[in-house]
Amino acid sequence: MSECLLRMLDESGRLVPAGDFIPAAEKLGLIRMVDRRTLELALEELEACPDLQLAVNLSGMTVVDPSTLTQLLGLGRDAGRVAERLTFEITETVAVQDIRDSVHMVERLKELGCTVALDDFGAGYTSYRYLKTLDVDLMKIDGQFVQGLDSNRDNDLFVRTLIDLAHGFDVRVVAESIETEADALALRRRGVDYLQGYYFGRPEIGRPWQAANPPPLLAALGG
Repeated sequence: MSECLLRMLDESGRLVPAGDFIPAAEKLGLIRMVDRRTLELALEELEACPDLQLAVNLSGMTVVDPSTLTQLLGLGRDAGRVAERLTFEITETVAVQDIRDSVHMVERLKELGCTVALDDFGAGYTSYRYLKTLDVDLMKIDGQFVQGLDSNRDNDLFVRTLIDLAHGFDVRVVAESIETEADALALRRRGVDYLQGYYFGRPEIGRPWQAANPPPLLAALGG
């Protein structure tokens, strides 16, 4: 699976990371348009590449906006079976701000056949209740907790607890921000289902999955 990362080109042609322009888009009321266009582009890529699986992030305003949800569901229905290869990521912080709307969003997206991931888990209001109530398919452990587990007792205990909790609800676990082989092996020993990070490949412009050897940005762990 590859994750769609938003970037903007400034006047000099420099790539601007999402954190530098998404807050402005939210403040100006443009974020729903951004989310919709991102989804449209993701669906185009899925149509063009039958083996591709993509993950798309949803902003907080989109999650709690009924009209935007209706638009997204319409796009999803038009996509047909492509929806089965599409994952929506909702951050933990956004999800718990309005748990009722988040639950509704998750339910409707899963009805379409999409996968839903709870992103940055552990960075905000980590709770047994939220994981149970939201009924997501994937839990992505926030990257600040996954590095140097063999020498960091607190993070080690926290990560082991999150993995056990998620698996207890049949939720698969993704560890983000993996940068070294040592961290990848440590997380594998602890039972993480998927790994994601610069160790496997850095973000690329265009269509890296069409290359002869596409970067495994999200690596499944075998036996």
